[in-house]
Amino acid sequence: MNREIEFRGYNPKNGKWLYGYYLVNRGKHYIVPAGIQPPSATPEDFEAEPESIGQYTGLKDRDGKRIYEDDILRVYDGERYFNIVVKWSEEAMAFMACYCDGDQSPLSWFSNLLSRTYEIEVIGNIHDNPDLLLEKRQNKGVALFGYPYLYQNGDLGFHEEMSKIGLNRGDAILGGLPNKCILANKHEYFLVDYYKEEDFCEQYKLKATYSVDDFIQGIKELKGEIK
Repeated sequence: MNREIEFRGYNPKNGKWLYGYYLVNRGKHYIVPAGIQPPSATPEDFEAEPESIGQYTGLKDRDGKRIYEDDILRVYDGERYFNIVVKWSEEAMAFMACYCDGDQSPLSWFSNLLSRTYEIEVIGNIHDNPDLLLEKRQNKGVALFGYPYLYQNGDLGFHEEMSKIGLNRGDAILGGLPNKCILANKHEYFLVDYYKEEDFCEQYKLKATYSVDDFIQGIKELKGEIK
């Protein structure tokens, strides 16, 4: 393994962030910096709030600042700015990017995002800067079941319709499952795998649709164009 493993966590005792190794002992969580610690140091100096602990992704922003789990990033794609939150996905075993609509979304994978020529800047994290997250919405996205070929082949002018309502075509997220559907958030649409339709929609707060017209209607509602 040639990647650097590091964690951070917030210490409520001194009000500072700790960076280093992560360990759990007798139900308490600790972040221990590398190197020799001062003789006056106590275990409480390295104790961290469990919900604040996040891993270093191994990536850096435009200014060379390290990107950690739960960081909020400002992204510029050449035309527009938008914010994303870095989260870890147990299902994909990867870091993922979530649009800051107040919810976590499975729609845009972090590794794919940073492989593009986007300008990315760390502007905070969800613990210190909750104000950077926008108001929550009831649905995180819209799913179109039964028409995966529309994404692949663009039949019936599907991609043109998506462009008309302001959506970009995202990278397909495929893990080998036979069931595939098209997902959309307020910014992009994707071809993704799913296992059980009902469980999938419930887990990710998706509105299920079964026709292109209903799919477009759902996207417009999600974007706030239809009340």
